[in-house]
Amino acid sequence: MSDDNFLNIFLNRLGQIFLLNLVFILSSIPIFTIGASLTALYQCTLKIIKNTDEHILKIYFNALKVYFKQSTLTYIMLILSAFIMTNNVNFLININGGIFAKILLYLNVFLGCIWIVLSVYIFPVIATFENTLIKLVKNSIIFALTHIISTIVILIITFFPIALTYVDSALLPLYSFCWFFFGFAVIAYLNSFIFYKIFVPYIK
Repeated sequence: MSDDNFLNIFLNRLGQIFLLNLVFILSSIPIFTIGASLTALYQCTLKIIKNTDEHILKIYFNALKVYFKQSTLTYIMLILSAFIMTNNVNFLININGGIFAKILLYLNVFLGCIWIVLSVYIFPVIATFENTLIKLVKNSIIFALTHIISTIVILIITFFPIALTYVDSALLPLYSFCWFFFGFAVIAYLNSFIFYKIFVPYIK
């Protein structure tokens, strides 16, 4: 069969997604490497959409090495800020601080929404653009706010499967199977179609 045959393309893509999911899980096991693993995963899925001829594992491990420091620092900052905001919200809910406490509570909730959007955008942005971390964070927020519909779709694609896994505990073995074999890579792959359309006008 021709290499352009639909079945060949489909099976090749399926193999790439399975392979990416496996290496993503393995490289994320130390926990603190999750940020770098996400960046490498998104660089691979974005290049798959661009129909790159490079081998997918070569792209992944090269990205893991190149973006390790910046992605790991970003991941640690996200975890610390999430911890601080969560504690702030719990504290403000349980005290009777009047209007000032409510203002601080709403401010933390707002910052939490920004955090969620940033956590979804920042690693694909790192995988695509070279810049300082501060500018990458700023650009991630700008991308998200100037493409609201796309951002909503990305959030649904990212968080709906996660929520479904926790809510429907009866099917947890099935969900675990899906996450292990293709879940993370499929989410990144689907999101990459949207990210690519957002990013491509800014790529030289």
